[in-house]
Amino acid sequence: MGAGDIEQAEQYFKRLMKSSLVIALAMCMDWLSRAVVFQVRFRRGKWKTFHVIS
Repeated sequence: MGAGDIEQAEQYFKRLMKSSLVIALAMCMDWLSRAVVFQVRFRRGKWKTFHVIS
C-alpha cells in the first residue's frame, strides 16, 4: 500500500460524485416533467366529471 492507493480512491470518489450529480439532476427533471403533466391535466378539468362508480 502506497500513495498510489489514495489517487485511485480520489478518482473513484470523483466518478461517484459526478454520477450522484447526474442522478440528482435526472430526479429533478423527472419531478419537473411530472409537475407539468399534472398541472396540464388539472387545468383541463376533465377530472371533475370522472365517475369512479356509476
